[in-house]
Amino acid sequence: MDLFDNRYVMDFDEALHLVKYFFGKELPLFAIQEEYNKNNGYWGARYLHSGQSVFIGGDRGYLATKISVHDKTVSLSDFDPLMNEVKVASEKNIRFTLEVIKRYITLNIL
Repeated sequence: MDLFDNRYVMDFDEALHLVKYFFGKELPLFAIQEEYNKNNGYWGARYLHSGQSVFIGGDRGYLATKISVHDKTVSLSDFDPLMNEVKVASEKNIRFTLEVIKRYITLNIL
């Protein structure tokens, strides 16, 4: 079974629900600060905790992430090179990315 799925994009309503559920359960110290879900395929959520910001969202099928620690951007690809394989906002890719975010936060922030 493949670790990634770069063919099938997850519905943006479901993707946003998955992200919100994950943060609520796995990273409850991070509070949602911004959320958007547009019918044209743009969706995203930004979370904050003590000067750290995490963004995850989709841009017409592609998955985007950004982590900032006290206004300094962190590259998830540097933390886990497998992030270079994540292209689209499929369920597998979103789940993988959320787990990488959790590992990064657990090891470097919390």
